Amino acid sequence: MSDTATITSNLITGGALTSNLTQSTTVQSSLEVGGTGPAGPGVPIGGVAGQILAKNSGVDFDTLWENVAAETPATFATSGVVKQSVYNVRDYGALGDNVTDDTAAIQAALDAAHAVGGGDVFIPLGTYIISAALTFYNNIMIIGNGVAVSEIKQITNGTNAFTGVDAAFSGFRDLKILNTGTHAAGSGISMTWSLNGNVEQMYLQNLVIQAFHVAITGETVITSEFSNVEALVCDTGFYFYNGGTSMTLSNTYANGCLIGYYLDGVVYTSFNGTACDSANQAYYLHNCAGITFNAAGCEAGVLVSAPNDGRGWSIDSCVGITLNACWNYQNPSYVLYATNSSSIMINNISENSPVAGAINGIFIDTNCARIVVVSPNTTSTNQLQLGSNNITTLLGDFGGEATIPLVASPFSVNGANGTMKLSANTDGGQYNLGVDTTGTLAFYGSGAETLNLALLDGTLTLSGDPTLPLQAATKQYVDAVETAEISRVITTIAVNTNAAAAVLTDYVYFISVGAELTIPTAVSNTNRYTAKNTGLVNCTVVFTGGQTGDGSTTLTLIPNTSVDLISDNTNWRVV
Repeated sequence: MSDTATITSNLITGGALTSNLTQSTTVQSSLEVGGTGPAGPGVPIGGVAGQILAKNSGVDFDTLWENVAAETPATFATSGVVKQSVYNVRDYGALGDNVTDDTAAIQAALDAAHAVGGGDVFIPLGTYIISAALTFYNNIMIIGNGVAVSEIKQITNGTNAFTGVDAAFSGFRDLKILNTGTHAAGSGISMTWSLNGNVEQMYLQNLVIQAFHVAITGETVITSEFSNVEALVCDTGFYFYNGGTSMTLSNTYANGCLIGYYLDGVVYTSFNGTACDSANQAYYLHNCAGITFNAAGCEAGVLVSAPNDGRGWSIDSCVGITLNACWNYQNPSYVLYATNSSSIMINNISENSPVAGAINGIFIDTNCARIVVVSPNTTSTNQLQLGSNNITTLLGDFGGEATIPLVASPFSVNGANGTMKLSANTDGGQYNLGVDTTGTLAFYGSGAETLNLALLDGTLTLSGDPTLPLQAATKQYVDAVETAEISRVITTIAVNTNAAAAVLTDYVYFISVGAELTIPTAVSNTNRYTAKNTGLVNCTVVFTGGQTGDGSTTLTLIPNTSVDLISDNTNWRVV
């Protein structure tokens, strides 16, 4: 959208029409169309043939001139409708004096632009009181003189400032939007749909939105950009729901909000250099996929109560979430919390100055799979904790302490350099751990667990009581398990077969002629199973005892496909 102040019409063929574009209360520019000005018929006063002149005062337009030599009055002729590109709300009666109710005047400017298919609605410096929601439409850009001087002030409690339903290809720029009531309801900018199925191509830039229930509400927003937008002291800063794709948030900021950013059902969207201060929950993601955070941060979290608990990132029921070089300062609870999610990459996340009583740096809670944590710089007392039913990998240098419930959480460590505190359950289950560490690995269990451990370097402490380490027994145990090797059995089957379950064995089954392979129980099963369909018709892999593979009781393999399975001690996971 060009900043050029341009009058593309104000044309009625065959007559003389004079219109004024007021950029301030004192500066105007006149355009005579169809009559004769000093430079000739249809030429702006003070201009030359083929140009439209718009003088401005206070508006930082790229240029004051736009050559429209190729356009003729007939191009813009309408049936009695005057079309222009800039609609100054003062021309429609708005005063911006912080006293007068300017609702009707501003809406009149919006309606005028809408009547001819769109345009720029200009809000010059001033404070404009509104008492009802303003409706914006397709192809309209609402532009102020800047957040410090152009302000819309909503005085009716619980009411939106701007509402767009099925509006697209529109936006807001250089404007402050303020609510004077409580936060019970109402959004600064609300973008929803009724017929279109989404809200498309919205562009919001250089805005401050303050003291609303939600600063920006977006329903199924797609292919849109948000840049340099601040949400201040709102209940929620940025709320996107009911899906939405291809959004980019750059240098946005939520400060003093209960929830900074709330995404529900959003996919393939990026956050670049976004920030959040003083929130009960900085970033909350639910049922999202393909969300990337690059150098995003949050500071000074506020610990209020469940379910948010002062978390930096809270990830629930999501797939494909990536954090690259993100930052947390003064964490009161968790830098990152994830549950019921898979395929999460946490790469070089940094935690600085956690407050006293901070619970964890990173907490991967129940039912998570394919979680990769690379070189975290977390400094809470417990830097990493895993809940049950997890498959997690830690890569790179890890200099702190992690608490991991062993029996239900397969976990691998590569290049760790700290204390891994493995806190087992007491049900006597088995646990497989591969460790390459120069630090200490401490296992606090009941004494009934079986720990299959390959320890390449470091020390191991085994004890039912963490205050009474048994160093001698530990060394004997480590020597014993290091000598054990995992064997591999490869079998070709042409009839329905129950897979074997000998310990320390990987099984590979080549399945032909549509045979069925039944996988044994996942409980206390540390083996890996690979099934490949080598036939010409589909074959199936089934699970016993009501167990599942990634939630399915049966997996179908089409010809020339394969699946790898490992146990989380309750069900099978596809890897």
